[in-house]
Amino acid sequence: MHAYVPEPTPHATRLLRSLSSTLVGRADELAALADGLESALQGEARAVEIVGEAGIGKTALLDALADTASRAGAVVLRGRTAEFERDVPFGPVLEA
Repeated sequence: MHAYVPEPTPHATRLLRSLSSTLVGRADELAALADGLESALQGEARAVEIVGEAGIGKTALLDALADTASRAGAVVLRGRTAEFERDVPFGPVLEA
């Protein structure tokens, strides 16, 4: 996974510490997620794409983000699809 790594604000730094406590070796991805979460908590629209091979840790990364977002007061919705459903437009959003 590759991620743009912004300079974290103090609030994003606190969010990043919270995320970092559960995952190892994901500093760049966690920094990008903390930045996105901070923006979302401030009311800004933000989208983040997480892609990678099976077993690389995408779900663990999203679980950590969802937990941190929930503790920060955000409403967290979860949606999931199977590989055979990947061509369904907005499948995970519809599921959530």
